[in-house]
Amino acid sequence: MIHLWDCICGYIDTATPTGIFDITGYRTYSFGTEKYTCYYGTTFYTTGDLMYLFHSLLYRPDTFIVQNQQYWNTHGSNGCIRLPMEGCIWIYENIPTGTTVVNY
Repeated sequence: MIHLWDCICGYIDTATPTGIFDITGYRTYSFGTEKYTCYYGTTFYTTGDLMYLFHSLLYRPDTFIVQNQQYWNTHGSNGCIRLPMEGCIWIYENIPTGTTVVNY
């Protein structure tokens, strides 16, 4: 093991997919809406119009101010895996496309 990070995974009704996946070629420095911004997204699974990424917590739009209280090791996303900033940056910069991701 190289790193171990706390995370936030999908709510029960929008669960993080389980199985064996590969890191895709899609990465993004930031994404979001008028309500939030996330940073350092690395996609590990897509299906139809849905993409599942490793990414940061939710921040206030276009800032690095964490939005609301977000609790580690809980269900709190729409299926993506939210990590501390250092974790999502490390994955974004170091894990190559095609790397296997296992989630059970």
